[in-house]
Amino acid sequence: MLRNPADMLPALHSQQLFDGFGEDLQNSAEAWEAEADRREGRRLPAKLQVPREFLHYRDIGRYTAHVSRYVETFGRPAVHVMLFDDLVRDTPGSFRDTCAYLGVTPDVQIDFRAVNPNKRLRNRRLTRLLREPPLAVKRLARNMPGRDLRRALVNLLWRINVAHERRLPLDPAVRRALVDEFAADVRQLSALIGRDLTHWVSG
Repeated sequence: MLRNPADMLPALHSQQLFDGFGEDLQNSAEAWEAEADRREGRRLPAKLQVPREFLHYRDIGRYTAHVSRYVETFGRPAVHVMLFDDLVRDTPGSFRDTCAYLGVTPDVQIDFRAVNPNKRLRNRRLTRLLREPPLAVKRLARNMPGRDLRRALVNLLWRINVAHERRLPLDPAVRRALVDEFAADVRQLSALIGRDLTHWVSG
């Protein structure tokens, strides 16, 4: 499934922040500006727990190379490409199309409500405590009666620490720069998958 890179990159940056395994720059535009330095090993997060390529946003957003590798490896008929635009506009229709491609029946009851809206962590100290508890906390947890109770407490703390909210829109100038930067790749992708993606490059 492919999404307009100008929309995907802010969503990816937000998810990277939420996951907490690498990204430490709170502003997405600043994270993109840091890419050149990060490729050279500079301005990397102090606790980078994923390959640094996870922070190469532009490489991730250039879909043509990624889709081409799938096509070259498996053949075009074996690669089903979906657009996020279609999923948002007609979720049941996208589901039926995928079922048809897979040769399975779409005659099942599906709840199509969004289950992974944009989210942020309310308290980063609590996040670090939950992800990397100090030895004293680990010992205290081990002495608590009942594994299910411990798990329920941790899950409760995670739920409390997560806020679901709409992502702030990009500065129009920053978004326009992203659209222009990816325009050539989007045109190549359009030809590769046989879909008109001009609405991606028009803004």
